[in-house]
Amino acid sequence: MASPERVAAMNVVALGLGVALILAALWDVFRSLVRSPLSAGPFTSFAEFVICRGLLRLFHLTGRRALLGAVGPISVPARALIVVAALIAGWALVFQGASDWVLVSKTDAPASPWERLYLAAYSVATLGFGAYEPDSPAGRLLTAASALTGFIVLTFSVGAVSTISQVLAARDAVIAAMRAHAEVVKAGADPAEALDRTLDLVAAPLSSVASAVQTLPVQHRLHGETEAKAFSRALDRLDRALPDAPTDPRARLAAQSMDEILEVLSRGWLRPWMAGDGRRAGIDAFLRADRLEGAAER
Repeated sequence: MASPERVAAMNVVALGLGVALILAALWDVFRSLVRSPLSAGPFTSFAEFVICRGLLRLFHLTGRRALLGAVGPISVPARALIVVAALIAGWALVFQGASDWVLVSKTDAPASPWERLYLAAYSVATLGFGAYEPDSPAGRLLTAASALTGFIVLTFSVGAVSTISQVLAARDAVIAAMRAHAEVVKAGADPAEALDRTLDLVAAPLSSVASAVQTLPVQHRLHGETEAKAFSRALDRLDRALPDAPTDPRARLAAQSMDEILEVLSRGWLRPWMAGDGRRAGIDAFLRADRLEGAAER
């Protein structure tokens, strides 16, 4: 059996590690959901590297578009869940700092490490104490702090997820408009007249997508789940339809939005497929990432 001095030293180490985990989780939320421009923190970077990049690699090895379609739906909740898991683990270690900080409600016996993990999860989820409770001023203060940090993390996570649905609607509007544009031109319509009508439909939603890519964790929501509905194909069609030096304000807005989207993607998961600089290189890389570079239909 460990000596009291050894137990105390281990508790201090656990307390220090717990505080470090909590601070890292909060910093991750600040970087990935609050600060502008956003960037992935230590935990969200890990989630994207292991889960999203793993699914992308599997997609390129197997060619199964179901894997590509899974990247977007998995990426956002994975980022949130890994931060919440880190926060819970941090508070579980903090609650290990003293034996009387957490007691079993029925027996008043010191809670075990697993029971302290249970309390940490309950308090971070703001569900209450359950069968375990803090029994000292320090324990009560820490429990309140854990509930506050849990509320902050969960609120920002839920807010981000709900906002993403609006971004997806804008993305789908651009895809649908460019598919319709391609069909109209293929049927023999004048390209300039078709583009004039299409710009009314794509300029504003494309600008919304560009803004979201820079301020929300939505990059992996831009993958082409199917060839017919690929966002990369929509950008390819729009780029080919736009004049080299557009004067129409809608065309300039669309071109600027494309450049902003591709700039962000080229710094992230699109980087391995980049073979040059500029909008055309970015779109070609996007098509390669979606395995569409060799498709005949434009």
